Amino acid sequence: MSEHSVDNTISYTQKPGWKMLVFLCVFLIAGAISIVKFDSYFTDFWKIRKCNPEGYERGDFMTSCGGIKVDRYAFGSIYLGSQKNAVKNAKTADVIVFGNSRTMRSFSTDAIDNYFKNKGLTYVIFAVEGASYASAQYTVNKLGLKPKIVMTNTEILHTDVVGAAFGDLVYFPDKYKTRFDFFHAAQSVQKWACSSGIEALENYYCKGRQGAGWRSAVTGRFKWELVAEPEKNKVFTARKEANPPVGRLNTILPNAREFLGNSNFKDSCHVLYLVNSPSSEPNLQTALAAEVGALPVYTPFNDLRTYDKSHLDRPTSERWASAFVKDLDPILDKCLAGEGKYEPEEIEKFDIETSDIAGMTDFETWTFREGASVEDAAAKGLDGSKTADIINIEKAGARLQKIYRETAIKAGMTVTFGGWFWSDEDVAMRAQIVRSCSRKTPVEALDTYFSLSKQPKRHEISYTFKQDHACALVQITTTRDDSTIFGWRYRTDFTQAPETPTDNTQENFPVEPQE
Repeated sequence: MSEHSVDNTISYTQKPGWKMLVFLCVFLIAGAISIVKFDSYFTDFWKIRKCNPEGYERGDFMTSCGGIKVDRYAFGSIYLGSQKNAVKNAKTADVIVFGNSRTMRSFSTDAIDNYFKNKGLTYVIFAVEGASYASAQYTVNKLGLKPKIVMTNTEILHTDVVGAAFGDLVYFPDKYKTRFDFFHAAQSVQKWACSSGIEALENYYCKGRQGAGWRSAVTGRFKWELVAEPEKNKVFTARKEANPPVGRLNTILPNAREFLGNSNFKDSCHVLYLVNSPSSEPNLQTALAAEVGALPVYTPFNDLRTYDKSHLDRPTSERWASAFVKDLDPILDKCLAGEGKYEPEEIEKFDIETSDIAGMTDFETWTFREGASVEDAAAKGLDGSKTADIINIEKAGARLQKIYRETAIKAGMTVTFGGWFWSDEDVAMRAQIVRSCSRKTPVEALDTYFSLSKQPKRHEISYTFKQDHACALVQITTTRDDSTIFGWRYRTDFTQAPETPTDNTQENFPVEPQE
């Protein structure tokens, strides 16, 4: 067999150029087909041609459009920074408005927009369906917002639970950021094409008729035109509130202090507001504002209608907003004059000389119900001595109570229960003073909530009775299962109002002439 030499080298430069061109074209076509077939983010760039671009002229950005699915884009694109213009406007706005779905609707009105423009104030609305103050807190911290005026819908202070819609953005931002960036880029292409003056591009990108959702990048205003059917638009009545709303106030107050006390707001004026609904609590808002130094604004309205027992439609929102801005105007004037600053809670410093109320009372002398027990003098008090009681709670609602049978209640007598309390974890403790020992006398009672944490604080509840009673009951309950409370230097005190001295002396007054 003869030997053959084999050349194993390959020279691509020897291949005909047209073969390389065909290969490149096939590669690009295959890539384009795969993108379309699997609905990649790249499809936004030609799907958007079907969307009506009318909102760009107003300074709006598209939140949704037909076949383009971009979950949570309306608020997430600002939070995650994809809508850079909106972020820039928010950072420089004079007023930031936080709220829920009622804010989204009723603040996205001409009356609100015209008012701020005439007032010479820039504003941005940050509102999310089912918002809590926690979602607003995340927004403030992430975007670094430091407005002159913070307007907060009081309803978002009721809970610190971050809803699923916003929570995913907070905990899984990478899941959304790339998607948001592509949709934003597609909008930028369409917006540029429609103002380019290039006929071919305008014909391709700017003739779409598919309706889109829009939100202003300048003010955060949503575009909506909902007009409810007359038969479904029902007049609602205001909620009946307790006044003063002690229990509700003590539940919400810690949330308000946490949010309004954000370090970014140290120079901000705080306004608490409500969009009228069947669940509005203006009395609670007024009491809350007084506690934190905020300025409350609420507009009573006798002819407001809701189509879903919660929200106002567009025409009704305009009527409400027209009335609301009249009440808002003097409030914002106070803000501009320097009022409405947050007032931090004054934490009482421990002082052994003043920490007690003239004596001691031990919980082991009380009656325990429904899974509560006390370990007497089993923990360190604030003075370092082992004199604090440990109160173990097995079940939320467990009661500790004492009836003071030895002390009859006289009208004008004040009963005070107070002491130092703390807990290993945040828990609410409810304290009550109730008339007792007789069903014949009118019911008299007072209750309040103390928010306990690892920081020992002195808490007190005091009530002055209006009627005579045989005795009084003092009771505390808790709101969390399997919790532990520490109590130290607490007691119940009774103070009788001093009698008004009787003055039997007579003065000589001028006598009116008889006719």
